[in-house]
Amino acid sequence: MIIETILLLTFRGALFFGCRRYILRILYEDLQELSSTSGEAETIELSLPTSSTSMDQRSQKMGTKEERHTSISHSTFALCFTESCTLFLLLMFQGLDIFTPGIRVLHFRICLLLLLLIILLAVPLLFSYIIISRPLLSFVPPLICLFLLSFIPLPSPLDSNPDIDLMTACLSRLIVVGTIILGALSGFGAMRSCWLYLLAPERPVPTDRDIEVSTAALARIREDLKARMDEATRKTNNETVPWYSRVVRTFGSNDISQEIAGLQALEYQMALALDDKRERQRAHRLSRTLYGRAWNLGGKVFAVYCVIRILSSIINLAFPTLRRTSSSSSSEYNYPDLVAYLFSLLLPYPQERVVAISRQVGLVFVGLIILSSIRLVLRSATRVLRVTSRNRGASLMMLLLAQLIGIYLLSTIVQLRTSFPPPSTYATVADDDRVPDGKPTNLFSLIPEGQVFGGLFDASFLLAAVGEGVVVWIGDKFGAGSGYDA
Repeated sequence: MIIETILLLTFRGALFFGCRRYILRILYEDLQELSSTSGEAETIELSLPTSSTSMDQRSQKMGTKEERHTSISHSTFALCFTESCTLFLLLMFQGLDIFTPGIRVLHFRICLLLLLLIILLAVPLLFSYIIISRPLLSFVPPLICLFLLSFIPLPSPLDSNPDIDLMTACLSRLIVVGTIILGALSGFGAMRSCWLYLLAPERPVPTDRDIEVSTAALARIREDLKARMDEATRKTNNETVPWYSRVVRTFGSNDISQEIAGLQALEYQMALALDDKRERQRAHRLSRTLYGRAWNLGGKVFAVYCVIRILSSIINLAFPTLRRTSSSSSSEYNYPDLVAYLFSLLLPYPQERVVAISRQVGLVFVGLIILSSIRLVLRSATRVLRVTSRNRGASLMMLLLAQLIGIYLLSTIVQLRTSFPPPSTYATVADDDRVPDGKPTNLFSLIPEGQVFGGLFDASFLLAAVGEGVVVWIGDKFGAGSGYDA
């Protein structure tokens, strides 16, 4: 028992440090590039003039703070990734009858508890702390999230169970929220793929001259913005005028502030337009290569699958009885997928295995849709938050990505509970290794059943797809959709 615990702890430690050393090195650089746009290439800040010593101290303090944010976000992501992988490892150990049931149940509970703490407490707390930078105020958003989470109703079988514990209740409510989030991300990515590869009209390819003109225009706007900010700074530092002049200057500074705000908005939009032109030129050059042609062909095939997936959601919501499978109980649902089901029919397995395989293939396809949209979602999040620091933006993206990965893997485990083989009933287990007090040894008994999550996923998927379609159509109609090639 001690040796098994040491082996599992060694595996988790190796996975944690390996993730920090190798995976995050590549991922963080990509997130840094993703969090910076050309509009953030030059950060103009309105502030009072300070001495060189105070500026050095301030920059050193900010650098130390950003390094701390980076280290915390890396550790949070690595821990979430490690615990998620350990959950799947323990499920495979159960199917292969490796390790004793008591050890598997103990570490499975620990992994679930750590994931719940990371997703519900750590990530919201760190996210608000990085944005607000005040320790006391950073506790408010996580408490609000937990308060709102308590109002989410439990699925009907769990709601009527008086013996449900706190962890199972929190996990069930989190799966409900996670299913909605994953469905929305999938619908967003599916409609975006359909638009990019099937529905988007041909747009002219920007030339080098067009990009040079846009770059020069953006540079002029930035020069004007810097000049107006310098003027506002000089007026702010003028303290020798009488009080009535300061009152008049205050009213006059409102015009300057409005002009600065207008220039900042114009500079932001021009930077996005320049990014769009550069991306379209890069995509055009890539499409002329063999790799680019293969990528576009794969994108079109994937877009066709997304269309079929949208039709599947419509059918599942219009005819809910079709969600029931022959191998499931009368109340159990899954993620039905026409393409996944047809693909599984090609395999030489009996009907009961076809249902499980189609569910696994469908979840893989859902993961691909989410991956196709996650970059734009992360970039949009940094634009909404108006993060001006690449390191801070990458840290926020890392925390958001850790939360999404944890939610996705937990939802996947709930949906795959009928796909894993049950624990062996013929294994000989020592008395001291048995779970005491008649507690279950099956790991899937520690997680809620997926009764209503399939219909909930289809509803959120379809709503997100329709909403994204409306946004894309309006953007194309009025010439405002510039971010779909990013």
